[in-house]
Amino acid sequence: MMRKYKLNNYGFGLVEIVVAVSIISFSIFSLFFIFELSLRAERRTTNNIKASFLLEEGVEVVKIMRDSGWTVSLGSLSSGIDYYLVFDGVSWQVSLIPSLVDNFFERKLIIDDVLRDANDDISDSGVVDSDTKEVTLYVSWQEAGVTTTRSISSYVTNIFNN
Repeated sequence: MMRKYKLNNYGFGLVEIVVAVSIISFSIFSLFFIFELSLRAERRTTNNIKASFLLEEGVEVVKIMRDSGWTVSLGSLSSGIDYYLVFDGVSWQVSLIPSLVDNFFERKLIIDDVLRDANDDISDSGVVDSDTKEVTLYVSWQEAGVTTTRSISSYVTNIFNN
């Protein structure tokens, strides 16, 4: 005598649905996580690009100040002090009061004296060259609770003797 066993498959479809929903949910949450990471990276990259442009603009402003009159602009600035570039709508000014660019970036410059040795080369010791300054520009900003700073340094000379 042969017996027939009837299998009960009622719960098998429910297990397939739970597994499918889990896989789909995991995939969707993974995509959201990747999207969030790419947005953060894009924001960081955008801020780095803006900071680079602000540094480049700062170098150009220093050249404009040099060209407009060495003794009234760069030649009269004290060495080692934080200065801030401010545009008043007509011209660029140097201020001791910190200011933000786009209410986000802080741009400052520091002027240092340049020393020349007996061969008239720039060196760590020697005589102060009153017609040459070392200008270092800094752009900093807060991002995710951390301050990021970019800088550029250049020598500027009184080429027009003004």
